[in-house]
Amino acid sequence: MSPFSCAGRRLRSERTRGLLAALTLAIAAVAVLAPLGVSLHAGGPEGGRQAKPLTPEQKAAFVRAYEAFPKVNVPLDADGAKVLIVKFNDYQCPPCRQSFYDYHQVLAKYVASKQVKFVLKHFPLERECNAAVGGDLHLASCEAAAAVVMAQRKGTSDKLEEWLFANQAALNPESVKRAAAEVAGVTDFDAQYARALTLVKTDAGMGALLGAKSTPTFVINGRLIAGALPPELFEAAIQYELQRQP
Repeated sequence: MSPFSCAGRRLRSERTRGLLAALTLAIAAVAVLAPLGVSLHAGGPEGGRQAKPLTPEQKAAFVRAYEAFPKVNVPLDADGAKVLIVKFNDYQCPPCRQSFYDYHQVLAKYVASKQVKFVLKHFPLERECNAAVGGDLHLASCEAAAAVVMAQRKGTSDKLEEWLFANQAALNPESVKRAAAEVAGVTDFDAQYARALTLVKTDAGMGALLGAKSTPTFVINGRLIAGALPPELFEAAIQYELQRQP
């Protein structure tokens, strides 16, 4: 299994394909970053690790690896942005948490410029809300995703998302409900749960149709990437896509 993603149990043929995709990603990341002396797991939770510039040779090596990732058709509108990035996320997945911190500054810069649109979609590794997984890897991930959906209606989802990742190790259904109320102001969690879970299931279904089998899965202008790239490569992918657009 890839060190960059979380994955539950699945059919053997799907698992094999997922492992091959993860291996491709790992080889590409190591090949590009090894000359920099960069650890793929560097950085802590507070703010993540800043992306370091790549040399022209490293950029060229990354582009070759990046173009080998499969292309999919994402049924979402970029709203005029040159680059559409979709993240399929599970709040109990450690690489989802690390990529949240590592990519924060990169995304803030490009989203503010209107060149990039970032869309968060839910892909909990739990059967209650994701029919694409074969087992329950994260037993509070459906509640966490549903809580964020509820918080979006109140404009407090950013605060709740930060809390969920900061407290990831202690998440359980009851702690998520308490945080929804105390952090996001969602005081009727149980009443809203079924409706919110319908939206989570819709996200998970989209992810499955596009080929997501683990979290995080990113789609950058249609390039399906199973796992979290180091921030250097994540920004390199954005820059490459911007250069390709008219």
